[in-house]
Formats: sequence, structure tokens, C-alpha cells
Amino acid sequence: MLVDTYAKAINDEKMHASFISRTSNKFIAKIFDEFKASWKSSRNKPKDYGWTNDIEIKIEQIFQFCRICRNEAGHPHLPPNLDKGVLLANMGQFVKYIEDMYELIGYYKENKVQF
Repeated sequence: MLVDTYAKAINDEKMHASFISRTSNKFIAKIFDEFKASWKSSRNKPKDYGWTNDIEIKIEQIFQFCRICRNEAGHPHLPPNLDKGVLLANMGQFVKYIEDMYELIGYYKENKVQF
């Protein structure tokens, strides 16, 4: 949802088409990498709650954690390597992660991406 909303907020047609082309990959990690690169090169970002400095923490760590858990659970031929304490600690952060995601989605629903 974040990537789709961000893409729709790119006003420049050439930049929009380029972003869509780069994010039409089926691998979520590649899509996320393209989003991060584009986000970092944009000039306007939310100013509240440390967004400009903390995208690596607010988005990437939980994203990567969810991706790893999905991969661990999705390959039944491999023995899972998921520590229950690590799972519990990270899932406790998930509510804040979702709040932050929707805040960022809301920002790009109301503001166009500027490069």
C-alpha cells in the first residue's frame, strides 16, 4: 500500500513511469529497495516524528523481520530458526510499525513527491 500510494504521488510523468517500471518486479525486497532509493532522493518528506532520520529504523527493520519470518515459515523443508523471544519482542513493535506506515501513506495521499 505504501509503495502504491507513493507511486501515485509522483507527479512527474517520466519519474512516475520509471518508478513503476522499477517496482513491477515480483520480489518484495527489490520493490522495497527501489522505494527506499526513491524516497531518499525525494525533496519532500514528512517532518514529524523523526521520519527524515529514522526511515531505516521505522520501516526497514520491521519489514526485514517480517520478510525473514515469512521465508522461514514458507519453506517447510528447512527447520525453522525462529526464536520465540525474538518473535515476541519484534511483534510487540508491529502496532507502532503499522501506525507509522499509515501515517506515511496518509502523507503521500495529501502531498506529491518532489524530486
